[in-house]
Amino acid sequence: MPVFSPANNLPFTGKNIGVQVTDSASKPPPTGEAAGLAGEKEAAVGGTESRPPMAQSLPDPPLARATALSRERFPIPPGKAFNRGSTFLRECLRLLVVRPVMSLPLAVAIVIQFALMVGLAWWAITRDEFRHPMADTLVGLAGTLISATILYLMRGLWAALLSDFLHGVNPTLGRAVEAVLNGGSGLMGMALISTGLRFFGRSLGLTMVRAWEKGSFMAVPVVVLERRGLGDSLSRGQFLSGTVLPIQVSDIAVGDAAGALAFFLVVPYMVALYAFRDHWAFDYDLALLLLLLLVALIAAAIALMALAETAYSTCLYLWARDLERNPEAPETRVPDPLVPALNAPAS
Repeated sequence: MPVFSPANNLPFTGKNIGVQVTDSASKPPPTGEAAGLAGEKEAAVGGTESRPPMAQSLPDPPLARATALSRERFPIPPGKAFNRGSTFLRECLRLLVVRPVMSLPLAVAIVIQFALMVGLAWWAITRDEFRHPMADTLVGLAGTLISATILYLMRGLWAALLSDFLHGVNPTLGRAVEAVLNGGSGLMGMALISTGLRFFGRSLGLTMVRAWEKGSFMAVPVVVLERRGLGDSLSRGQFLSGTVLPIQVSDIAVGDAAGALAFFLVVPYMVALYAFRDHWAFDYDLALLLLLLLVALIAAAIALMALAETAYSTCLYLWARDLERNPEAPETRVPDPLVPALNAPAS
């Protein structure tokens, strides 16, 4: 008998998801305590991965959109990561087209980041001699905190939507919002730490910032999908990425690929603005429009980089968790967005 999704009771079959399904017809139906655990699983919130910390031992729906790969193909050869990162980034952008609901957090983040940057620019331009210097510091701190909060909330929404998609459940914004609200304290904690490091980064040094980025890499999916607190999420994320995964996080350079995309999205436009400055510098309306477009491109680049990193960390989290639960299996089920990156040419 085929495996069913707890969210909508649709059968996961090889025909409708394109993967092989293990036949469990020979297994007797659960009874007693096992039946009780199965009932608790069916009652999980909206069919998402979010669940109370005490329920971590309950089985999740199987990864539907995943591919079984031999463990022998890992680790990835060093120094050949950028091409694989570009391949994974392309798969993420394809998902935004295949599932438009997954692009909603990205669109909201771009709009809010754009409005925030315009507001901060207006505040800086309209500065006068009577404004207290502390006001600039407070406004800058508030802007940094709002930016970090929006990005972490978007990351949480994207992690929940992507997890549903990879488990064969139709991703909906309602379930994703509920998962983010359940992990809201952890996400806010990460936003506060990120704000402090970004705002006071010069005095703390880049070492602290990089240590935070490395330590918190897999914390967002853990917070949202396991309902853990900030401290537990950081330690569990470090355990999964450092102990369970058969590759290093840097073996697929998603951050570098996203940074290159952001660079080519923004810098050529800035060069064109400078090259043709004589055509727009004395036209106030045109200059304002072109500068607003530049701000929009920067906001889009920031949001895209956060989205790519979150998609990567979520896929790695789901992969590591499957390995953790099936340590003796000869094959590992890798989330499909990662498979083209793992199979990408080394150069």
